[in-house]
Amino acid sequence: MPELDDAKAQAGMPETFICLKIGSRTYSFLLTAGKEFHLAPKNLIRLFVIIRVTYLREDSDDIEWILKKGVKRMAHEMTVKGLDVDPETRCRHYHSEVDRIAIKFYCCGIYYPCFECHQAVGCGRHQVWPSGLFHEKAVLCGSCGHQLSIAEYLECRSECPSCHSAFNPGCSLHKHLYFAA
Repeated sequence: MPELDDAKAQAGMPETFICLKIGSRTYSFLLTAGKEFHLAPKNLIRLFVIIRVTYLREDSDDIEWILKKGVKRMAHEMTVKGLDVDPETRCRHYHSEVDRIAIKFYCCGIYYPCFECHQAVGCGRHQVWPSGLFHEKAVLCGSCGHQLSIAEYLECRSECPSCHSAFNPGCSLHKHLYFAA
């Protein structure tokens, strides 16, 4: 394998490759210093120069750290970033039974479970959705994966129009953090 010189390292080449085998599934991750955490398709791994290789057992404490680091989780084929995000998009900040939506932030186009998650691991350029774009799909139901337009979400009476799962009615108190009045 060729040596990785300083110029390539500074250009953002991956520093650590992590392969996780959880049950019958294998997950491959590339970690790059100062960059986001990315899932790498197995067929692309050979294109990268790997400096360190780490294998983590299913029972390793490091797996829990990686999954909770606030990077990314797939929820219904959508990427949702945040802190301690579960499969229904609950997070460290909001985790009751009815906390099951993620909102695509206007400033970065990425789904987060809440404003606090975006503040913690987001783009740092918070902007609310302008009212002229309320036709855009920007709310993800964590139960079924249905994407609601902003208008549809604001009129849904705290229930998914697709699967009828309840949403937290208290979210309406925070809508000014996401959507223009």
